[in-house]
Amino acid sequence: MIGDDITTQVIKTDDIRQRVSAFFPDSVILDNRFRFIAVSQNILDTLEYKLSDLYEQSINVLSQNLDLKALLEQRLRAGYFEQEKFKIRAKNSRMVGFSVSGFYFGLIADVNGLIVLKCKNNDEINLIHEKLELKTAELDSFVYKSSHALRGPLATIKGLANLARITKDPAEIEFLIQQIDFFADKLDDKLHQLIVFAETDKASELPVGPVPLIGICEKLASVAVENSVDFPVRFIYDLQDKSMLIQNSEIIGNLLKNILQFYARQPKIQDNRILFDSLRSVSATEFIFRGRGFSISDDLVSKMKTLNFGYSEILDYPEFIDCYAAKKIVMRLRGSVQFTLDSSRELVVLITLPNQ
Repeated sequence: MIGDDITTQVIKTDDIRQRVSAFFPDSVILDNRFRFIAVSQNILDTLEYKLSDLYEQSINVLSQNLDLKALLEQRLRAGYFEQEKFKIRAKNSRMVGFSVSGFYFGLIADVNGLIVLKCKNNDEINLIHEKLELKTAELDSFVYKSSHALRGPLATIKGLANLARITKDPAEIEFLIQQIDFFADKLDDKLHQLIVFAETDKASELPVGPVPLIGICEKLASVAVENSVDFPVRFIYDLQDKSMLIQNSEIIGNLLKNILQFYARQPKIQDNRILFDSLRSVSATEFIFRGRGFSISDDLVSKMKTLNFGYSEILDYPEFIDCYAAKKIVMRLRGSVQFTLDSSRELVVLITLPNQ
C-alpha cells in the first residue's frame, strides 16, 4: 500500500540482504542472534572474506580472545552505541582496528530482529587525518606567504601616500604618483594570481553535455592568438579522432587553455607552433601538447623538475601560474600531468585523465 512505511516494504522483499546493505554502506547487518546477514563489500575486501564465508556465522568468528557477541550485546542495551573501537580478526589472522557504531534496526523502522553495525577502518581514518594535517599546514604556509606578498606593496603604497601629503614640490609629487602606480600594479598582479588560482577549476553549475573536442580546439586557436600579441603563435590540432566527444567540457576546456597560455607566454624564437593531439583508450584520455620554436631556459627546466605544485609556490614562481592552475584541475579530475623537455628542447606536456 502507498501508506506503508518504505522500510517495511523493503524488508518484505526477498532480496533483504542486498537491499539492507545498500541502505547502509560500510556496514555489517546481523540478526538478533548476532549472526551475519550482510556485509558491505569494502569491509569484506579489508578482512579478505567472502560473504559466503560469514553468512549465518556468529560475529565471534571475527574475534580472537574476546566474546564479541557478549560485548556488542552489552553495548546495545540502550538500543545503540557510537564510536567504539574494536579489533577484528581478518581471514589471514591479522588484527584490523575498526571504529564501530551500532543500533537495532527497529529504532528507525517498524522492523525487529536486525542489528546494523557501521564500521570505519581506523587505519583509513588515521590516513585521512594525516592528509588533512598536511593540507592544513600547506594552507597555513600559503596564507602566511600570500599575506606577506600583498603586505609589501601595500605598505609601500601607504608610505608613498604619506610622503605625497607632506611634500610641496610638484616634481616630487609626480614622482611619488608614478611610484604609487608602479606598486599598485605589483599588488594587482599578486591579487590576479591568487584569483586565477582560486577560480580556475570552477565550472558552471548547469549540466554541460558532451562537446566535440574539435570545437574546443577552435576556441584554443583563438586563445593562442590573444596571448601572443608580441609574436604570433600557431595552435595546430591534427586530431587522430576528429569525432571525439569530451565530457566535463567546460572544466577540461579551462585545463587545456591554461596549458596553452603557459606556452604562449614563453620567450619565442621563430616559427612558433603548439602541436596538439588526443588519444583515448578504454580507461583514460590523453592530451598531448608539444611546443616548438620557444626559448626554454635551463633555469625554467630546472624549476619544473622540482615543482610540487603546492599553494605557496605560486607566490615564489609566478611564471608558473598557468601550470599551477592546470595541475589543480588535473587533481580534481584524478588525473596526472607530466612536463618534459625532449632532446630537441621541445617542451612536451602529457595530461592523462581517467574516463568518467
